[in-house]
Amino acid sequence: MASIPGGRAVLAGLSHVAVALALGMVATMVALVASVYSWVVGAIVAAAIPIAALVVLRPRAGVVLFIFALATLEEFPGGLSEHMVERSARLPFYSTTFGLPAIYPPDAIIGCLLGLFLLRKLLWGEGYRMKLDMVGWSLILMTAAMTVSILLGLAGEQPLGPEVLDLSLLGAIKLPEAAARYIAVLQLKLFLLILPVYVLGLIYFRTERDLRDMGIAITCGMVASIGLGFMRILGDPSMVQRLIAVIYDTATVTLMALAVFYVVMKWSCDLYKHGETLPRAIYCIALALLIVLSFRRTLWGAIALSTAILPFIMPREGRGRLLALAVLGVMLVGGVVGSLPGGQALLTSIVARTEETNLNDPSTLYRFSLLVWVVERFGDLPVFGWGIKPLWNETIHIRFFSSNMENVHSLYFWVLVRFGIVGIAAFAVSLALILLKMVKVSRQLAAPEHKIVLVLVFISILLYLFGGIFNPVYSSVRLVIFMGFALALISRLPDIAAARAAPPG
Repeated sequence: MASIPGGRAVLAGLSHVAVALALGMVATMVALVASVYSWVVGAIVAAAIPIAALVVLRPRAGVVLFIFALATLEEFPGGLSEHMVERSARLPFYSTTFGLPAIYPPDAIIGCLLGLFLLRKLLWGEGYRMKLDMVGWSLILMTAAMTVSILLGLAGEQPLGPEVLDLSLLGAIKLPEAAARYIAVLQLKLFLLILPVYVLGLIYFRTERDLRDMGIAITCGMVASIGLGFMRILGDPSMVQRLIAVIYDTATVTLMALAVFYVVMKWSCDLYKHGETLPRAIYCIALALLIVLSFRRTLWGAIALSTAILPFIMPREGRGRLLALAVLGVMLVGGVVGSLPGGQALLTSIVARTEETNLNDPSTLYRFSLLVWVVERFGDLPVFGWGIKPLWNETIHIRFFSSNMENVHSLYFWVLVRFGIVGIAAFAVSLALILLKMVKVSRQLAAPEHKIVLVLVFISILLYLFGGIFNPVYSSVRLVIFMGFALALISRLPDIAAARAAPPG
């Protein structure tokens, strides 16, 4: 078929006109928004429009941007005050809904990204090669146990609790009684975010480039967190002596620890080029200092455990350099603490924070009272748990401390109370399936880079499970989302390794 003379030139001219019209529309929209609100809001809209267009055209770039946002934004911008945790000033990224109950920006972003990938599959026939493996079956098993527990609970009397709830133990937190009846639903929804994120991760992780892009996004987020942390210290140097956490949010500190482990393993396996070691050493030292100044005692314990087992699980070729680094690190830390006034002040603050773990500390008393309640009421627990029934009226107390069982600060007690013995058993089997899959994958990997990623995923699971002993990790948005991506990596690493080993062409 003959082409129309000058057709390409006409199409090029029309495309230029279309781009000019689009830019004009964007400029008009930004100007209108700025005139109604402010130029700051207008600038945000001006930045958001091309980003949104990029995400629509390239959803994979949207995943990277989402990961960067999760790694950068803290759930709690404030830290510890002298008397209490400042949790009132949450960032809009986590707290602002879209007019629907419990629908937050992360939920909507995950849903939109999955929708965009589905649309591309329908329009262009993109294949994502998703298969059901032991990780997928483990998530199905956990979801089935939760579903059975919820359905049985809804079939009983007063599935959402009595009409009048005892909210007297809430303290300064203002919570409407209507909302208090659905808190357990929100907790469950937060935990079940693992499922769609796992699917999103299966779609996203396909090549080495995807691993690299995710690493760059998280590194940029950690650099931003380092800047934020040191700005806080410079603004109030006395916060270290007063045991005020520089970085309070557990998810940020967990990501910092994982970043340090990753750099240390890569250096130990001699995977950095000449000249890359010094900036990464400075990066790790800054992260380690902020981890210490987070005063997260449970996370300190999890990091210590991970450090102890790291030589046994990392690639063999890096164990010698790791041992040398450990000896050098001990000598360096000992020298700094022993000779510099700042090091001695830091050690004093760490010891003081550790000594707070006693029966005069409300945080410690809460954990003990929770354990006492479970031991005393274990025989009354339903086999399938209480599902989503509100537990504000279930009080716990020890000595002068009193609280309730609604917001259980333990992943394991939460599973036991909500989903019963059957739920605990299902979670144990699910964890066993995940670990078995990791062992199987480790035997398929040859490149040290891939082995390091798998070890890092194992450490992330260990940090999550250890933190779950004393913290409500099931309700941490970022921890749950990153756990979903970590589980997807377990399933995708063999394919990525096989693609790398395959001959070109």
